[in-house]
Amino acid sequence: MRLYNGCPDDELAAVWKSRADARAALDAASPGAFVTYFPMEGKYSACTKDYKDLGPFADSVEQAVAEALRILAGE
Repeated sequence: MRLYNGCPDDELAAVWKSRADARAALDAASPGAFVTYFPMEGKYSACTKDYKDLGPFADSVEQAVAEALRILAGE
């Protein structure tokens, strides 16, 4: 993955799109919800807009969103 003069290659663009799509799905399920990166742990976590935790730490944005959507669906 590389960024050439501000333009991502296809692989990096796909990663960015995947993360953006996951965040959009989370926002659709719970408006205002967000995913945050925790550098000390090197992991991601999702929360509602009022900071209710939506699952454990995950290795990727997509995993954090998938777990959050599962919790929001009541599974």
